[in-house]
Amino acid sequence: MSARPRGNGVARGVDALSGLVQRGICARAPHRNGRRFLILHLDGVSRSRLLRGMNEGWLPNLRDLVERGGYRESPLYAGSPSSTPAFQAGLLWGVRADIPGFLWYDKRLGRPVRMDRKDDATRIEDDLARGRRGLLEDGTTYFSLFSGGSCVNGFCLTGWAREQVRLHAGANGWDALSLLGLHALTAARVGADALREGVHAVTDVVGWAAKTGRLDHEGPFLKNRVLLAAGARNYAVQATVLDIARGVPSIYCCFADYDEIGHRRGPDSEEALRALRSTDASVGAVLRALRQAGNDYDVYLLADHGQVATQPFEQATGGTLRDLVCGKDLGREPEPSRSWPQNLARAAWRAATARPEQPGKMEVELLGAVRRGRGLAMESEVVVIDSGDVAHVYFTADREPLTLEQIRARYPGALEAVLASPAAGVVAVRGGRAGLAWRDGQCLDLAEEASAEQLGLGYGGARVRTAVAGMLGMRSSGDLVVYGNGLRGRDIAYAWEFGSHGGIAQDEVEAFVIHPEHTPFDFAAVEHASDLYRFFTWHYGIETEPGQVV
Repeated sequence: MSARPRGNGVARGVDALSGLVQRGICARAPHRNGRRFLILHLDGVSRSRLLRGMNEGWLPNLRDLVERGGYRESPLYAGSPSSTPAFQAGLLWGVRADIPGFLWYDKRLGRPVRMDRKDDATRIEDDLARGRRGLLEDGTTYFSLFSGGSCVNGFCLTGWAREQVRLHAGANGWDALSLLGLHALTAARVGADALREGVHAVTDVVGWAAKTGRLDHEGPFLKNRVLLAAGARNYAVQATVLDIARGVPSIYCCFADYDEIGHRRGPDSEEALRALRSTDASVGAVLRALRQAGNDYDVYLLADHGQVATQPFEQATGGTLRDLVCGKDLGREPEPSRSWPQNLARAAWRAATARPEQPGKMEVELLGAVRRGRGLAMESEVVVIDSGDVAHVYFTADREPLTLEQIRARYPGALEAVLASPAAGVVAVRGGRAGLAWRDGQCLDLAEEASAEQLGLGYGGARVRTAVAGMLGMRSSGDLVVYGNGLRGRDIAYAWEFGSHGGIAQDEVEAFVIHPEHTPFDFAAVEHASDLYRFFTWHYGIETEPGQVV
């Protein structure tokens, strides 16, 4: 596969706008070390896929940067959970946060928390920001969950929950002209790309329904992939180029379409790799503009996590993990093969007739009595949050996390049902000094170093042991934490998706960073994204006390 490099349109755009932006009021001095930095975040790209793409030639701009641009690639441990909000909390705020994934259940609030919900994300970032300086207080951020302290908050999720949404850091007439030029260039490109991507995406959705007989999540996925590929990526490139011309000291830009498509089609699918090739072309456009501007920028290209190809739990077992915890029989005969017209008809019928189950009051009371008699949890007390290839099981009758002894005393059938499932890899629960975990039927004490050997998943059992223990140390993680990793020959997703992260598989936790060749820092030694925050603030002389100006 090969990527067709973009032309020099962006570079010509820099020439056209440079005279305007140099008269604007937004240009600022570099950091104390005399340099500026640009972080390009490639969401969901594992190190193995990066190296494969560079070696096989379908990531030519990244390959050229490493081979001829004075940069080098280093491994980067993504940590646990291998999820974007946890990573960005560490990178942008320097915090090991109580964020067990992209989704979780807050027993104190009595409801699920979602990091694609602006109010939830803003509440979390407000907690992160107390007494701390964000990495981007003197910079800009594009298409991130968190702002990192940037006053330009209109291009991150948390910005839209603020009283004032800011799309720029202040502007005079010259800045207004440059912004107008930026929006005109972006609108023209977005319109053409949206049409092209929309036609391609609709064709792909129809083909997917013909293949699987299901349309689960395809509506939001269709919208998101067009917005990310045509809208967000184009605007991110143009806005980043404009900031480079201005000399903004700190820029952070996230490209998320590969990750979105990888969830629904698989991380090695042609659709996902197509998005990755397009991202490489966008990165190439930014790098060409950077060379032309000559503003003393250091570039860091990094991933927050990778993805692993998964089989949905429901497809593997015939039911959901919540069904299993609540004692339902998941056994079923394999579905017969169908022709593509039959699959299309089945997908349309499921989409048209799907309704949530609403049992009557008497049925709920009778089922509850039977369940309690069998030592099973009331369904109303069980919440299962499917967050990729990790699931969190909460027993909501208690506001505090439960230990192994409490779970067995109150819900004696629940843990055993999960442990008996062939689609549960590593199962963890609070107990002992650091937590307990089961793999292949063996109970492991996470406080014992010997448990690392049984937990080795191809990249070192010590890190797996630390990751699982760390998850159990979060107040917001489940009473049971179930990983779809560590199974023989496959990984399981507890959501309906075919590429996942959040868990502890090797391709999820082994990310990368491409950085200036002589950077005085060992990125391979990073154990958490908060280590990156400490590197950037140290290397660029950024004060970490809030409110101070560099």
